[in-house]
Amino acid sequence: MKIKLKLFKAIKLFRKNNFINAIFLAAMLICNVAFADYQDPQVLNIDLQTSHYMNLGEKITRLAIGDPEVATVVQVPNSPGEFLIVTKGPGSTTLFVWTATNNFYRYIINVSPEDSGQARMIQKAIGLPDVHVKKVGDKILLTGSVRNQYERNYAVQVARLYVSKGSESSLSVGSGISISVETQEADYSRREYRSK
Repeated sequence: MKIKLKLFKAIKLFRKNNFINAIFLAAMLICNVAFADYQDPQVLNIDLQTSHYMNLGEKITRLAIGDPEVATVVQVPNSPGEFLIVTKGPGSTTLFVWTATNNFYRYIINVSPEDSGQARMIQKAIGLPDVHVKKVGDKILLTGSVRNQYERNYAVQVARLYVSKGSESSLSVGSGISISVETQEADYSRREYRSK
């Protein structure tokens, strides 16, 4: 409604030979139209090999993703305003969403190369509270502390189960992993044995 009134005023001024004011008002009108629907993009940081649920609350008419190697978009069946962002590879891409009410949304999607889901699974399988796991691509990094060499070897062997064959070098034990060995003092008394 406002835009139509401004356009009407611009045409009226132009007819009155007030050419400069008409051009200025038309330029302002164009700027208002160009920036009326512009919003800063929302940034979404999503883990690798996961999906992110979105509900716009209004009917979506069109979806477009910049780089389908980074993420894809799946509209939820029988739900006009819901969709899933499914990550496929590390990187960044842009998602554009148009709605039936002429709204336009833009999202920057950042997909971390870290696979935190599988790292949590490995950490749970290791079961040692002070051992932490990071997984990026085919590489696994163990950090933290263990009480003895047995726990260290156990953590490494469990993590190796998740490394692809032929990539044994993909498992690293970080310099932050330390072994604290508790020593107990033992009292050995000397016994003399007499030989008969």
